Amino acid sequence: MEANFQGIINQNRQALQDVLPLKTPYSIFIDVCNACNFKCKFCAVQYAGRRGYRAEMMGYEQFQKIIDDLSGFEEKVKILRLYGNGEPLLHARFPEMVNYAKEKNVAGWIETVTNGSMLSPDLNRKLVKGCDRIRISVEGVDAGAYEKIAGVKLDWERFVNNIRDLYIHRGDCEIYIKTVDVAVETPQKEEKFFKTFGDICDKIYIENLSPIWPDYDELGDYFELSNKAMMSDSAMQELKVCPFPFYQMFIHSDGTVVPCCADWQQRLPLGNVNESTLSQIWSGERINALQKDMLQNGMKCRDVCSVCSYPNSAANDNIDAYAEELLKRF
Repeated sequence: MEANFQGIINQNRQALQDVLPLKTPYSIFIDVCNACNFKCKFCAVQYAGRRGYRAEMMGYEQFQKIIDDLSGFEEKVKILRLYGNGEPLLHARFPEMVNYAKEKNVAGWIETVTNGSMLSPDLNRKLVKGCDRIRISVEGVDAGAYEKIAGVKLDWERFVNNIRDLYIHRGDCEIYIKTVDVAVETPQKEEKFFKTFGDICDKIYIENLSPIWPDYDELGDYFELSNKAMMSDSAMQELKVCPFPFYQMFIHSDGTVVPCCADWQQRLPLGNVNESTLSQIWSGERINALQKDMLQNGMKCRDVCSVCSYPNSAANDNIDAYAEELLKRF
């Protein structure tokens, strides 16, 4: 296997407590398309969309406005994530979006996440021009598994060949392939996963399926969940303070800005890019109030936060011990 068995966590992260408050967020998510051609059982948004979730595409002009807004910050954002609650490659203008963001030079790193089903030689050539990393989520090790987990009939051979083509023509773009533990639950499936993809990506990893979605309690009905962190074999943390609202923003397809990708129901709106600039939202009263409440009262400060385990599973920062000190700065 040529690929490195390695997750995407930056091991050289600067301690968050040393740099807060941030004048420029580290990370911006843009959900250009919240629709998906898969119905994965572990996805609250797509599989449990019965809660009135409306699928939609972000308008290209709105996307341009968001990218232009990023130039209003004092520094570049460290990472621009062009994905969210759906499959970004469903957007017909997604390659244009990637290239527009790249040309504007507003982020140090641009990446997307895809289920890979729509990759093709033509699309691959376009994506690698603007992406610094393409993350491909593999939901099983054969067509039968895809039908069971994702609810789709997949041409397995074509799927693998298109990923191989992407890797061969990747240029400077990093190809990262990951799956979840419940998709490779036997030694035979794990071996097939590495044998199939280990030589056609730069990094490969098996993440732990965790109950990260607020108000999606049914997840445990479909899968046996691990108590491990999403990106390591360590046990899930028990954080008091969620660090995500202090360094990132998530922009939904309709322009609504929320503090975290786990807020799929938009229960914590911070503003809307159709009404304000991103820098205005980042320095606005709503996010400042949330940050102060989080430092003072922890995740109990908001109803949706109190039932969310995403930071316990996926946060790379622990600022609990610094909450009192940080509250004075805010």
